Amino acid sequence: MNRALVIVSKTLNKNTLKYYSEILPKESIYFVSPNKDNYLEKYKNIVYKEDDFFLKREDYPVIERTNRPNWYFQQFLKYQIVLSLDYDLIHIVDGDSYVKKDVIFNENIFYSKKKIETNYYDFVNLLFKKEKNHSTRNFITNQMCFNKKYIIQLVSQINDSDNNWIDVICNILIGNTNLWFSEYQTYADFILSNKNVEEKSCKVFRRIDLIEDTLYRSFRKYDVLAEEPQHNTDFLRRIRAKLLYLFNLNLG
Repeated sequence: MNRALVIVSKTLNKNTLKYYSEILPKESIYFVSPNKDNYLEKYKNIVYKEDDFFLKREDYPVIERTNRPNWYFQQFLKYQIVLSLDYDLIHIVDGDSYVKKDVIFNENIFYSKKKIETNYYDFVNLLFKKEKNHSTRNFITNQMCFNKKYIIQLVSQINDSDNNWIDVICNILIGNTNLWFSEYQTYADFILSNKNVEEKSCKVFRRIDLIEDTLYRSFRKYDVLAEEPQHNTDFLRRIRAKLLYLFNLNLG
């Protein structure tokens, strides 16, 4: 199967770009962002595409009526990237995240042991018109290997006679502000309910920016690492992160 890695981010993270460029020198890699940076020219194996290349936000004004339009737009963008690019497998990673090499292009559905808010899987139940979700596990792990043929089936199931999948999802969110859409959680539930794909546990640490250690050593403990310096970095948060890391516990 032909495949590509796609890094999706509002801003460019030099560290994650360097990581993926070095561990996947012969793979197709895309960086999708609303903002181009000349720094990208340093990596000849990374192709830059603007968000608008895949999904024009102005074509879907209903997105602006949701309570988190920027967040939901980026999630819709990820599905549209998979639908648009000519690859069978497209592994999408969030721009602030490092995914262990043996997880990349792995079609198993990875979950974190962190408890997930019911708002996510209640949305899935309403979207797919079912009484009970397949799983209450947390599949929001900053990454997902998408199979294009399955995404096509997923959005075809969501489409109705009057609206396409983006409009349908937005209308649900507008009418049910207590529900939340996750591109990763929704895809995982669809796959596990309809396909013969295995679930696997993974360990996620979302504040690696607070830890003084190398990626090599961190990947001995975790499968997915993320830098979130825009979040709280006070003294207590640093101590908590260091303790969780020391005892090899999930953070996120």
